[in-house]
Amino acid sequence: MVKKTQIQNNLNQIEKLHQKYMRGRRGLYFSKLAIIEACGWIEESMDDIIRGCANKHLKEPKNLRSVENLIKRTYGFHYEDNFRDMLLHIIGIIKLEILEQIFDQHKFTQMTSSLGVLKQRRDELAHTYIKGTTPTIDAPSLTKNRFQNVYEGLKDIEFCIRRMRI
Repeated sequence: MVKKTQIQNNLNQIEKLHQKYMRGRRGLYFSKLAIIEACGWIEESMDDIIRGCANKHLKEPKNLRSVENLIKRTYGFHYEDNFRDMLLHIIGIIKLEILEQIFDQHKFTQMTSSLGVLKQRRDELAHTYIKGTTPTIDAPSLTKNRFQNVYEGLKDIEFCIRRMRI
């Protein structure tokens, strides 16, 4: 998984700027930026988990290329639609079923819930711009809380993959 330090620093800085410029459009810009930054990190981390699993277990260059192509074709960070499909491709449905049973269910539920909300917010924000009317955008502090839920869930998934015999 991609290290958390840099994204955490970015989100903390964005939150400080949001608090400084909370009133007006600049506060909205920082709220939007926090969501986009967090989601970019999540997507890169999911790719990194898949790549790490493939590099550990695959030896044939053509299979490693296949995994890289899968990662390149996967746009998004929704668990069911994106990450689970990549896991399915890498470890197979039988191993995936076993893997999902050993996840910390509390962390997994919080992660998938936060991913769903973040995806919805990101999709809304990525395909619009801030117009004259004041939209409602989640504050960076809320994005940071959701990010933490996702981080804990991904950390657990990565741990479970590493300890599972594939």
